[in-house]
Amino acid sequence: MEPQQTLDLADLHPTIQGASAGLLRNRYYAEAIFEAFKRVELRVRELSGLELSGQRLMAAALDGDPPIISVASEAGASGRDEQIGFRLMLMGAMTGIRNPKAHEVVDQQDPVTTMEYLAFASLLLSRLDGATIVRPAPQAG
Repeated sequence: MEPQQTLDLADLHPTIQGASAGLLRNRYYAEAIFEAFKRVELRVRELSGLELSGQRLMAAALDGDPPIISVASEAGASGRDEQIGFRLMLMGAMTGIRNPKAHEVVDQQDPVTTMEYLAFASLLLSRLDGATIVRPAPQAG
């Protein structure tokens, strides 16, 4: 049996480290998660140029043919599936992770679960770092 690897904050995306390290060290776990996913949202808004938020932002930025933000690394059907999957993950992250911490008092006391959430936010930001951006043409008007 392989020895279990442990995840360290230094392994995560630099944006997540900057947003969440101090909160994590001081055991503000819900706040660390919220700040991490807020950074994901801000990055999608920056890349897309859309003035939306939350699930609506993720849906608009990662849908379409071509999408404004393409995170697919594969071609063909696999790439389309990958794009859909990441769009749904980002939409779900906003609805199921960020929103509860933004709108309620969340009692998050488990540091391991917190690191798992931070790792997920880190993965999403890493995929966004490698994304292809297609800006829509300005509408004549």
